[in-house]
Amino acid sequence: MKKMTSFEGDTGVYLQYAHVRLASMERKNPNVVLPEDTSLVQTDLLVEDRAHDIVYLLALYPDVVRTAYNLSEPSTIVTFAFRLAHAISGAWDGRTSRACPPPASLPRRQDRHADPRSSPSPLSA
Repeated sequence: MKKMTSFEGDTGVYLQYAHVRLASMERKNPNVVLPEDTSLVQTDLLVEDRAHDIVYLLALYPDVVRTAYNLSEPSTIVTFAFRLAHAISGAWDGRTSRACPPPASLPRRQDRHADPRSSPSPLSA
């Protein structure tokens, strides 16, 4: 029972904790928005190796789903979720969401009362 409720390792509790942590970061940074057209995201601004690892894992998701479907193995998706959760957790180790600015590769929502010149969007070239 202790292993099943652990926050460490590959447990359901770990996945839930990773989800809650990401949801908290999203809630604390409401001005970070992923555009509908993801080709507008400037991935060249991501310089950390761990960021590249996360982008690579995310790009694998369609293949993971296809493989899980073809093999009738839903555990393939669970294994992928653990890999992604560990990659994201490793990227955020030693950082806090308040101390680290959001990635520069994502556009910022403009506060309707803010001066638009004070927060340029990386989409404007």
